[in-house]
Amino acid sequence: MNYTPTMDDFPDNFLDALGAWQRGWREDQDVRIKCGDALRSASANLPTAFKSVSVECYRKRFLRASEYPLLFLNEFLEDGLTSWTIDRAFAEKFKGIRQPDTDRAAIFSCRPHPDDVVLNIPAPWDSTQFREAVERYERA
Repeated sequence: MNYTPTMDDFPDNFLDALGAWQRGWREDQDVRIKCGDALRSASANLPTAFKSVSVECYRKRFLRASEYPLLFLNEFLEDGLTSWTIDRAFAEKFKGIRQPDTDRAAIFSCRPHPDDVVLNIPAPWDSTQFREAVERYERA
């Protein structure tokens, strides 16, 4: 990473949004959308280094029978903002084997286009300034 971030790159509204996203939404789609919108907005001015992924990413998706035609006809499902991982084994274990009201689970993979990445969550942790901003935030 050529850019050296400052603590100002990680304001409280960003840390609020990141915390809310990571705490999750307990399958409440309205909360997911609210958290996702907040994270997208708070991440908008972050340096590109924190919004890029150059390796394959994975996501487990539980499927309902009614979604199969959309998946096979369109070759994708539109879920809005979602989390992906670079660890396939983690994706496979995530949220278990079955979910209520679903028939199957599938692991999807992609190499994301830069415009598709809102935040590479592990990336800021490599920055001393981010860790200092988190410590400041926790003390407040």
